[in-house]
Amino acid sequence: MRDLLRILRPTAEQLIEYRVISTAGRAITRFWSDSVPRRFELDRHYYFSPTLRAFRSSVPLGSWVLWVDIDQDSLPDLSAVPAPSAVVKSGLGFHLYWALGEFLPVPRLAWALPQLSDRLEADSACAVPHQLLRVPGSFNPKPGRGPCSVASFAGDRVY
Repeated sequence: MRDLLRILRPTAEQLIEYRVISTAGRAITRFWSDSVPRRFELDRHYYFSPTLRAFRSSVPLGSWVLWVDIDQDSLPDLSAVPAPSAVVKSGLGFHLYWALGEFLPVPRLAWALPQLSDRLEADSACAVPHQLLRVPGSFNPKPGRGPCSVASFAGDRVY
């Protein structure tokens, strides 16, 4: 996750929003940080936002990455897009990230995410700037799911 943080937050100006939710769906905590949580409870859902926010704000400012959520057990054909900078196994499917050479404000992000999602036939509900994604290093406690981990990382792939 530390490598992934480098592309999510290449400058120190914004923070990453994290949320912890019980398996019953009740919010446990919400916090903003410039680092990775140190430990994970197996009976909780840990999420983060790939869009950066100001401290204690839910309003996304923009992002240094594009992402898609693939809810299947294998990756789709990626020949229609550049190779992703990071691939994360989400405990059900995959989250793919593309590092950007510039910070993309929300209006441009709101246009780009659905385009990328449509091209890869990914989960369109996750192609929104306010999306939360599972934190690598945590565990997906839903039945039949598993650990969330970084499957591949190529931080030099910046678009």
